[in-house]
Amino acid sequence: MPEKNDESLKRKLDKIVKRLDMILVVLLAKSGLKLNEIAEILGISERTIQRMLPFRRIKQKRKE
Repeated sequence: MPEKNDESLKRKLDKIVKRLDMILVVLLAKSGLKLNEIAEILGISERTIQRMLPFRRIKQKRKE
């Protein structure tokens, strides 16, 4: 039985990591960073970010 619990825990942790990555992408995009800069910071590809969420629809802060 411990194997099933380990797999279940791993799946839950993977979901949490993905959600945290999405939150980071949104926050970094809102701060004005571009897609390639965010991908470099997170160590993932630009395509992965594009698959996560519609990057272009994230509203960036206005620079005054």
